[in-house]
Formats: sequence, structure tokens, C-alpha cells
Amino acid sequence: MVTANYSKRVIRCLKCKGKVTLFNHPSLSVEDSNSEVIFDWGGSALDDEGDFILYDTKYLCPKCGKMNMEFSDLGSWD
Repeated sequence: MVTANYSKRVIRCLKCKGKVTLFNHPSLSVEDSNSEVIFDWGGSALDDEGDFILYDTKYLCPKCGKMNMEFSDLGSWD
């Protein structure tokens, strides 16, 4: 897991130079039509809607490889 500038069209890992897949990619989360938005960052150049959105659902854990990771909104900090 890395921190990256998601406003770029192609994001590469600074360490290995491999392409980074962001957690808003559908393959990294469990589809749940009842899940609510817990994080929304507007104006991303990476999706057709223009927003980076994370939902209250399960995500792929990079450590164990299971769909059991969750994100929580703890506020926005500068």
C-alpha cells in the first residue's frame, strides 16, 4: 500500500515503478448497493465521474488478500 497523487492519469509506485491500482477500482471492493459514501474527493482525473469515492463496504486487504478491510472517515486534515 502506498500514498500517491491520484490526480495523475498513470500512477506508478515510487519504489518498484509498477502501476498502482487505487482502492476506488471496482475489483478491490465488494459491490454493495446499500453502502454509503464514507469518503469523496472531487475532481479526480482518473474516473469518468470526476470523483474519488470510497464506500462503507469491504475492500481487498493488501496483507492477507481477503476482502475484509474497511475504511473509516475520521475527518479531513491539512
